[in-house]
Amino acid sequence: MPGFEEQFGIILIPEPYRPALPAKPNVLPDVWWEHSVRTDLEAINKTKVGHALLEAIKHHGVIVSILPDSVPDACSAGTLPMEDDLHARDPLDITMGPSIYYSPERFSHGHRCQDRFKVFGQLVMDGHETLLHELVHAFRLASFKYDRQKAVKGFSFYNNTEEIYAILVQGIYASERGRAVRGTHVGQFPIG
Repeated sequence: MPGFEEQFGIILIPEPYRPALPAKPNVLPDVWWEHSVRTDLEAINKTKVGHALLEAIKHHGVIVSILPDSVPDACSAGTLPMEDDLHARDPLDITMGPSIYYSPERFSHGHRCQDRFKVFGQLVMDGHETLLHELVHAFRLASFKYDRQKAVKGFSFYNNTEEIYAILVQGIYASERGRAVRGTHVGQFPIG
């Protein structure tokens, strides 16, 4: 069975980019990180909404990279745009698709990053829920639909329209799995 690289155009890069030349070879890449991310991708792919999202990313033919978050002590994940102009006239000019910076250990139960959400009734989410959220951003970038307009009335707990979309899909994913649905982007408060 093909891996996620071949099946959906998602590349796992277990080592952050180092601009130093020549790069020091790593004889033992982070096998644990790669295995953990693959496990999260497999969990996402087993659901209807997760599989549909991965197929949609594949449909656009833009490679999505997933790398470890190199920011020490960060308790979040993030997705950055493509290297080339986001609104290039010729999509064939794209040399690198969106990059997701994700470190699964930060989203495991008992990690200090998850402990901060246990206050005030916030949700503690599994890592694959966070990765799915970032994959929504990557899909929107790969499909050239990404638009970070400020959220309008009634959506004050979302930073921008892209977070509304990502939280919506993340909510459908959580619902499919029988989990509580996140209702905001500012904090992880449940709906209801």
